[in-house]
Amino acid sequence: MAKGSCLCGKVTYEAKAIGDSITKCHCTICQKTSGSACGDYTTAPIDGFRWTSGEALLKKYESSPGNFRNFCSECGTHMPTAHPAMGIYFVQAGTLDGNEPLVESAHMFLRSKAGWHEPRSSLVEFQEYPG
Repeated sequence: MAKGSCLCGKVTYEAKAIGDSITKCHCTICQKTSGSACGDYTTAPIDGFRWTSGEALLKKYESSPGNFRNFCSECGTHMPTAHPAMGIYFVQAGTLDGNEPLVESAHMFLRSKAGWHEPRSSLVEFQEYPG
């Protein structure tokens, strides 16, 4: 069971299972929401995910048509967001409370990467979404 929370600790969640890898998304939206070169994400099946506290504090932002992001309204932390068509939540790795055995697996949206950032790894690379 993986558990996670926002910076202020008022929004918490648990997932019965999470993916074993992290994808590093370099799209401009993830740059803005993370305040960094990329967003680091894993996934969790919708069926095994639940908010354990503070769900009412979540605010949704439509970052692109039909795509929403969850944020804690108290501290601003970008929180997991459900994608029902895919059957998963995208989970920001930095919100996990435990030391999960995750491995970085790929970079995506490199066509949008920050000009000041040059990924230095041997991960698989995608110029757009790999699907």
